[in-house]
Amino acid sequence: MRVGNIRAIRKSEKFRRMGKLDKALEVLSGPVTEKTCDARILIRRSVLSGSVNDLKTALLKAPQNGAALFFLAVKSYEDDDFNKAERYISKTLAVAPDNISAQVLSALTSLKTNGSLDPLLALGENYTATTTKIKSLLLMEIETRISALDKKDSGSTEHEHTPSGVLGFIFDVMDDIAVWAYWLIQMVTVLLLFIVNVNRAQKRKLVIDGSRLEGVRKQGDAYKKFKAVLKFDENDMDALEFLTRYKMEKGEWQDALALLARLEKSIGPDIKGYPILKRWRADIFLATKRHDEALTLYTEVENEFALDYILPYRKGLCALVAGDVALALGSFEHTLSQPTPDLLKERLARLSELLS
Repeated sequence: MRVGNIRAIRKSEKFRRMGKLDKALEVLSGPVTEKTCDARILIRRSVLSGSVNDLKTALLKAPQNGAALFFLAVKSYEDDDFNKAERYISKTLAVAPDNISAQVLSALTSLKTNGSLDPLLALGENYTATTTKIKSLLLMEIETRISALDKKDSGSTEHEHTPSGVLGFIFDVMDDIAVWAYWLIQMVTVLLLFIVNVNRAQKRKLVIDGSRLEGVRKQGDAYKKFKAVLKFDENDMDALEFLTRYKMEKGEWQDALALLARLEKSIGPDIKGYPILKRWRADIFLATKRHDEALTLYTEVENEFALDYILPYRKGLCALVAGDVALALGSFEHTLSQPTPDLLKERLARLSELLS
């Protein structure tokens, strides 16, 4: 491959990572690359532009090019032409039998055509090593089938995963120490406050105790403390915030929505500085099947949570229900490009459970 083409690919990849797809395509369509018309250039360009012609041209130049065959299989799958997809997959695996992405795509095609999960399950957990694109297609298929089998399962109960085992225990102990240290420091100010204003001191002590109990994972006890805070001040933001989250975690969505409305009202004009509230409202809308409203809110706040994978996952669910396949796929790709070791595995396990 010519040096100029290698430079063009690297430069285009740099633009792609910056989100400048037009610039990336411009680099790959320059006079030097057009003159050589290298297969790798054509494949890279087709991935960015979706051009089937570039892939076919690349295949004419290199009939045994596994990448060109694979991407033609992906394109055929996305166009619902599963017979053609299977033919391209077979050719891909003949050239590169260890291509895990092609193996998963083959299992996906089988799932599409005959509803069988067996080929996919036979892969074990190899699907986690596939390309983001294939994992996204897999997640879309899983969510579509889960939705059909259990309309109550909206994916809204998925949460960020925390470390487990010995490492998780160590983190929990460190967190507990920090929580108790903070509680002790705050209690000093509360004791002084009792001298000045007993009611304010009692309320403040309840808030601090509630925060401590939440910090050491005693949610039920924390709920009682924060509930008691509202007897002193029905608009206390700390209490309303915790109670909203607590009701969401319990799946008591109408209560959560009512508490969220009270919290928003208590914040007043400064509410724009609290994008998390809009996200919570979106989560509640998703759980209560108000997908269009949830999608709008997720789109409005997604830049505020750029490193979060749960938000784009839920946005993808909303887009999938709305029939916007391209937006759903893009959201799932964003989700799976983040460190998400368990999400896909758990959703596949959920589908297996529903089918058993």
